[in-house]
Amino acid sequence: MPKETVSGHLTISEEGVITLLLNGIFPQNSFSGELSSRDEILSKHVVLGVLKGNSEKVILMGLRRGEYRYSFGGFCYEGYRAEYCLVGRLRDLSNVFNIKVAGLSVDLNSHNDWIAHDLFIPSENAGVHSINITLPRKYESKVSESVRVSIEGNYHGEFEEINGAKKLALHAGLIWTLTFRSAVVLDEAHAYYKATSELFMLLSASGTRLDWPKVQVGRGKTKRFAKFYFYRPKDSGIAPREHYGFVCYEDISHCIGQLFQSWLDLKAKVGAGCHLFFLLLSPGQVYIEHMYVSAIWGLECYHRRQYGDHREKKSDKGDRIKEAIDTLHQLKSDERRSLKASVDRAVEYSLQDRLVNLFDSLPIMFEKKSMIEFCKACADRRNDISHYGGYRTVGSGHQQGDFNEELVIKSIVLKYLYGALLLKDIGVDEELVSGFFKYGPDSSWIRRNFEAVGLKVLPAA
Repeated sequence: MPKETVSGHLTISEEGVITLLLNGIFPQNSFSGELSSRDEILSKHVVLGVLKGNSEKVILMGLRRGEYRYSFGGFCYEGYRAEYCLVGRLRDLSNVFNIKVAGLSVDLNSHNDWIAHDLFIPSENAGVHSINITLPRKYESKVSESVRVSIEGNYHGEFEEINGAKKLALHAGLIWTLTFRSAVVLDEAHAYYKATSELFMLLSASGTRLDWPKVQVGRGKTKRFAKFYFYRPKDSGIAPREHYGFVCYEDISHCIGQLFQSWLDLKAKVGAGCHLFFLLLSPGQVYIEHMYVSAIWGLECYHRRQYGDHREKKSDKGDRIKEAIDTLHQLKSDERRSLKASVDRAVEYSLQDRLVNLFDSLPIMFEKKSMIEFCKACADRRNDISHYGGYRTVGSGHQQGDFNEELVIKSIVLKYLYGALLLKDIGVDEELVSGFFKYGPDSSWIRRNFEAVGLKVLPAA
């Protein structure tokens, strides 16, 4: 333990807000006096500490100045916020400024109800009670040349005796583990965690994120594990349940590694077109107008990244028109540029066209006219919110409450169509996707919402 240390109180909130409040100030030869602004990030510094209760090591990174007080002759203290926090039995801290992660694991307990594997099977024989723990067979897959994934069962027990009463607690669950061929920095490990949590939210159609992960530092005899904390929005929306996900876990468990790689590839290609979907799984976090326009923004971005800006046939026509504009020498150069920009806008897909193209690709047969009208209404409402904050025409029986109610129903429908689109494009079998709408526990309710927005589902051929 260094001579110059300061005691303090470390707090990690439910959302992962990391706060350190010291019972004093750091020595003057450290970084106490470096900041003039409390919002500046102390990127060149970390805080090392030891927990009082169990002597585990603590590493805080991405520091920001929090509350503080400097007083001549009085009590001084200072506080910090951290972006990342590692807590574990780490040993070699000589390279603390460049920590590399060889693996990342996270338990799937938050999604046990969706996974629906009977981990405990109780039985009784001749008055003797027993519990069998049944763990699934270990799954392993190569995600890419540099990453492997495995899912395996894990269990442990806790025994205690209090005032003569004996208590045994058994815990069992599945662990998702990523192993990196070449160790990665914490930012990359954080990105892999987010992608994993998003995949399970998508598959289970829930707003529940995975628990904070553990990271492996080092390999072989030198490997150590630490819990990895960071900010993570509070869970909201529907919790994962058996049969209520877009797909059942047992139907995709054999190929979840390939789905994970496809999800990584899709995120890299369409960016916001993927992650804006997740607001639809967590209603109540933002106003309905924000949630609705975010879904439309995400779908528009998704189409642009997947299919480009211009219709192929109209693009050729647009090129010919722009070539003709270049020959109009009686126009000024800025006038020609303005005309050519108008041509670009004319040959670009409309928002309605983009939505129709995306939803037409789904393994769900809608009557064409009803689909076009629904997509037009979705585009119109997005524009109404952007330019008017509600209906374009105030009065005439139009009330803000009616507008919000319409957005709620449309958002419910968009959640299912958007989710089905993502599942289809990462490689989930189309029969599984369409089966959710035909035979799932919520299929009748979903159809009623389709009917409420004017969508007519055609019977299977």
